[in-house]
Amino acid sequence: MSATVYALYRYTFPDGHAKEWALGERADCHLEVRWGHAGRLVQCEVYPVARRADLARRVAAKIRKGYVAAGRVHIDGSGRPVAIVGTPPRPPATSPRAPVPRIDLSALDTGAADYWF
Repeated sequence: MSATVYALYRYTFPDGHAKEWALGERADCHLEVRWGHAGRLVQCEVYPVARRADLARRVAAKIRKGYVAAGRVHIDGSGRPVAIVGTPPRPPATSPRAPVPRIDLSALDTGAADYWF
C-alpha cells in the first residue's frame, strides 16, 4: 500500500455506476493524480510540485462537473482505495444520484410562429 494520502473525488452517473479521481502528494514532493472506475484507480500521472495551482484548478473543475469529495484514502498496489483509519467510511460506489427534473418548455410558447428563430 502506498504511504501517499490521496484526496478522493467521485462522480456517480444516473444509472448508479461511478468513476473516481484522486490527488496526492508523494514522499518525493511530486503530485500524483490517479483515476479510473470506482474502486480501480489504475491510471496514473505524476506532476512536479510547480503544477500545484494547475491541479487545484482541475479539482475545482471536477467539482463543478459534479464530482463530490469522498474522503482521504491510501491506494494499494492494484489501484484500490483503502480508507485511512479514523476517517468516515466512503459511500458505496453504486449510490444513486437524485434524478434531474425535466424542464417543460411548453410553458414558454408565445403563440407567435417565429418567436424563437
